[in-house]
Amino acid sequence: MTAPQRLAWVAGGAQGICREVALRLSAHHRVVVLDVAPWTGTVPSGLRSVDLDVCDTRAVDDFVDGEGEDLPDILINGVGGDTRRLGVEQLTEADAVSAIQFNLLPVVHLTVRCVPSMWKLGWGRIVNFASSAGMSYSPFSNAAYAAAKAAVIGWSKQAGYELAGTGVTVNVVAPGPISTDRVVRAWDALSEQAQDDLRRQLPTGRYGTVDEAASAVMMLCGEEAGYMIGSVVNVTGGLYL
Repeated sequence: MTAPQRLAWVAGGAQGICREVALRLSAHHRVVVLDVAPWTGTVPSGLRSVDLDVCDTRAVDDFVDGEGEDLPDILINGVGGDTRRLGVEQLTEADAVSAIQFNLLPVVHLTVRCVPSMWKLGWGRIVNFASSAGMSYSPFSNAAYAAAKAAVIGWSKQAGYELAGTGVTVNVVAPGPISTDRVVRAWDALSEQAQDDLRRQLPTGRYGTVDEAASAVMMLCGEEAGYMIGSVVNVTGGLYL
């Protein structure tokens, strides 16, 4: 039996893992990419790119209201990240606030705005991006980022629990070091010694690929993922087992 065509919103979908997710989803579904970064290259049929800062709650509200009843069945919350390697003693309150505003609040606000239509439909898939940093520590980032991603996991588990039985699932993908353009730039900026030190901490001896991470997201978007509630899927190459 052919799965029905869905509408997917992909926040942060113009780049990195989420771009690959948007491309894969567009092969079978309508896709709206929400990103301040422009879509580069050919725009697939069925994909619409919208210049939207999902950290701006007023702009998000205006966009959602303007879409009327054409709201998503699949929501990918992929905005976030921080590749700054800062010690605890270097962090400021502003760093903590920024980490929450960039990594957590867009997840909360988009979910709150989109869940009612999913509930009414009786079907929905929400996939939130956390990080291996949110489950443990990170040699690649900082404590403010780790705290924000841990909050994404907590939010997703509670939301998944509350929505269980409605047909709407909420799950998490927690990537480790994945070779996105941003991560590669941060890697290239390191000294050879620092690269060697980090490489020794990776059980696989390498960074993951965008394709590998996107495959985990796609699994959670599918019709067959209806019994996965509040799950955290690690794409870490063996880190933090």
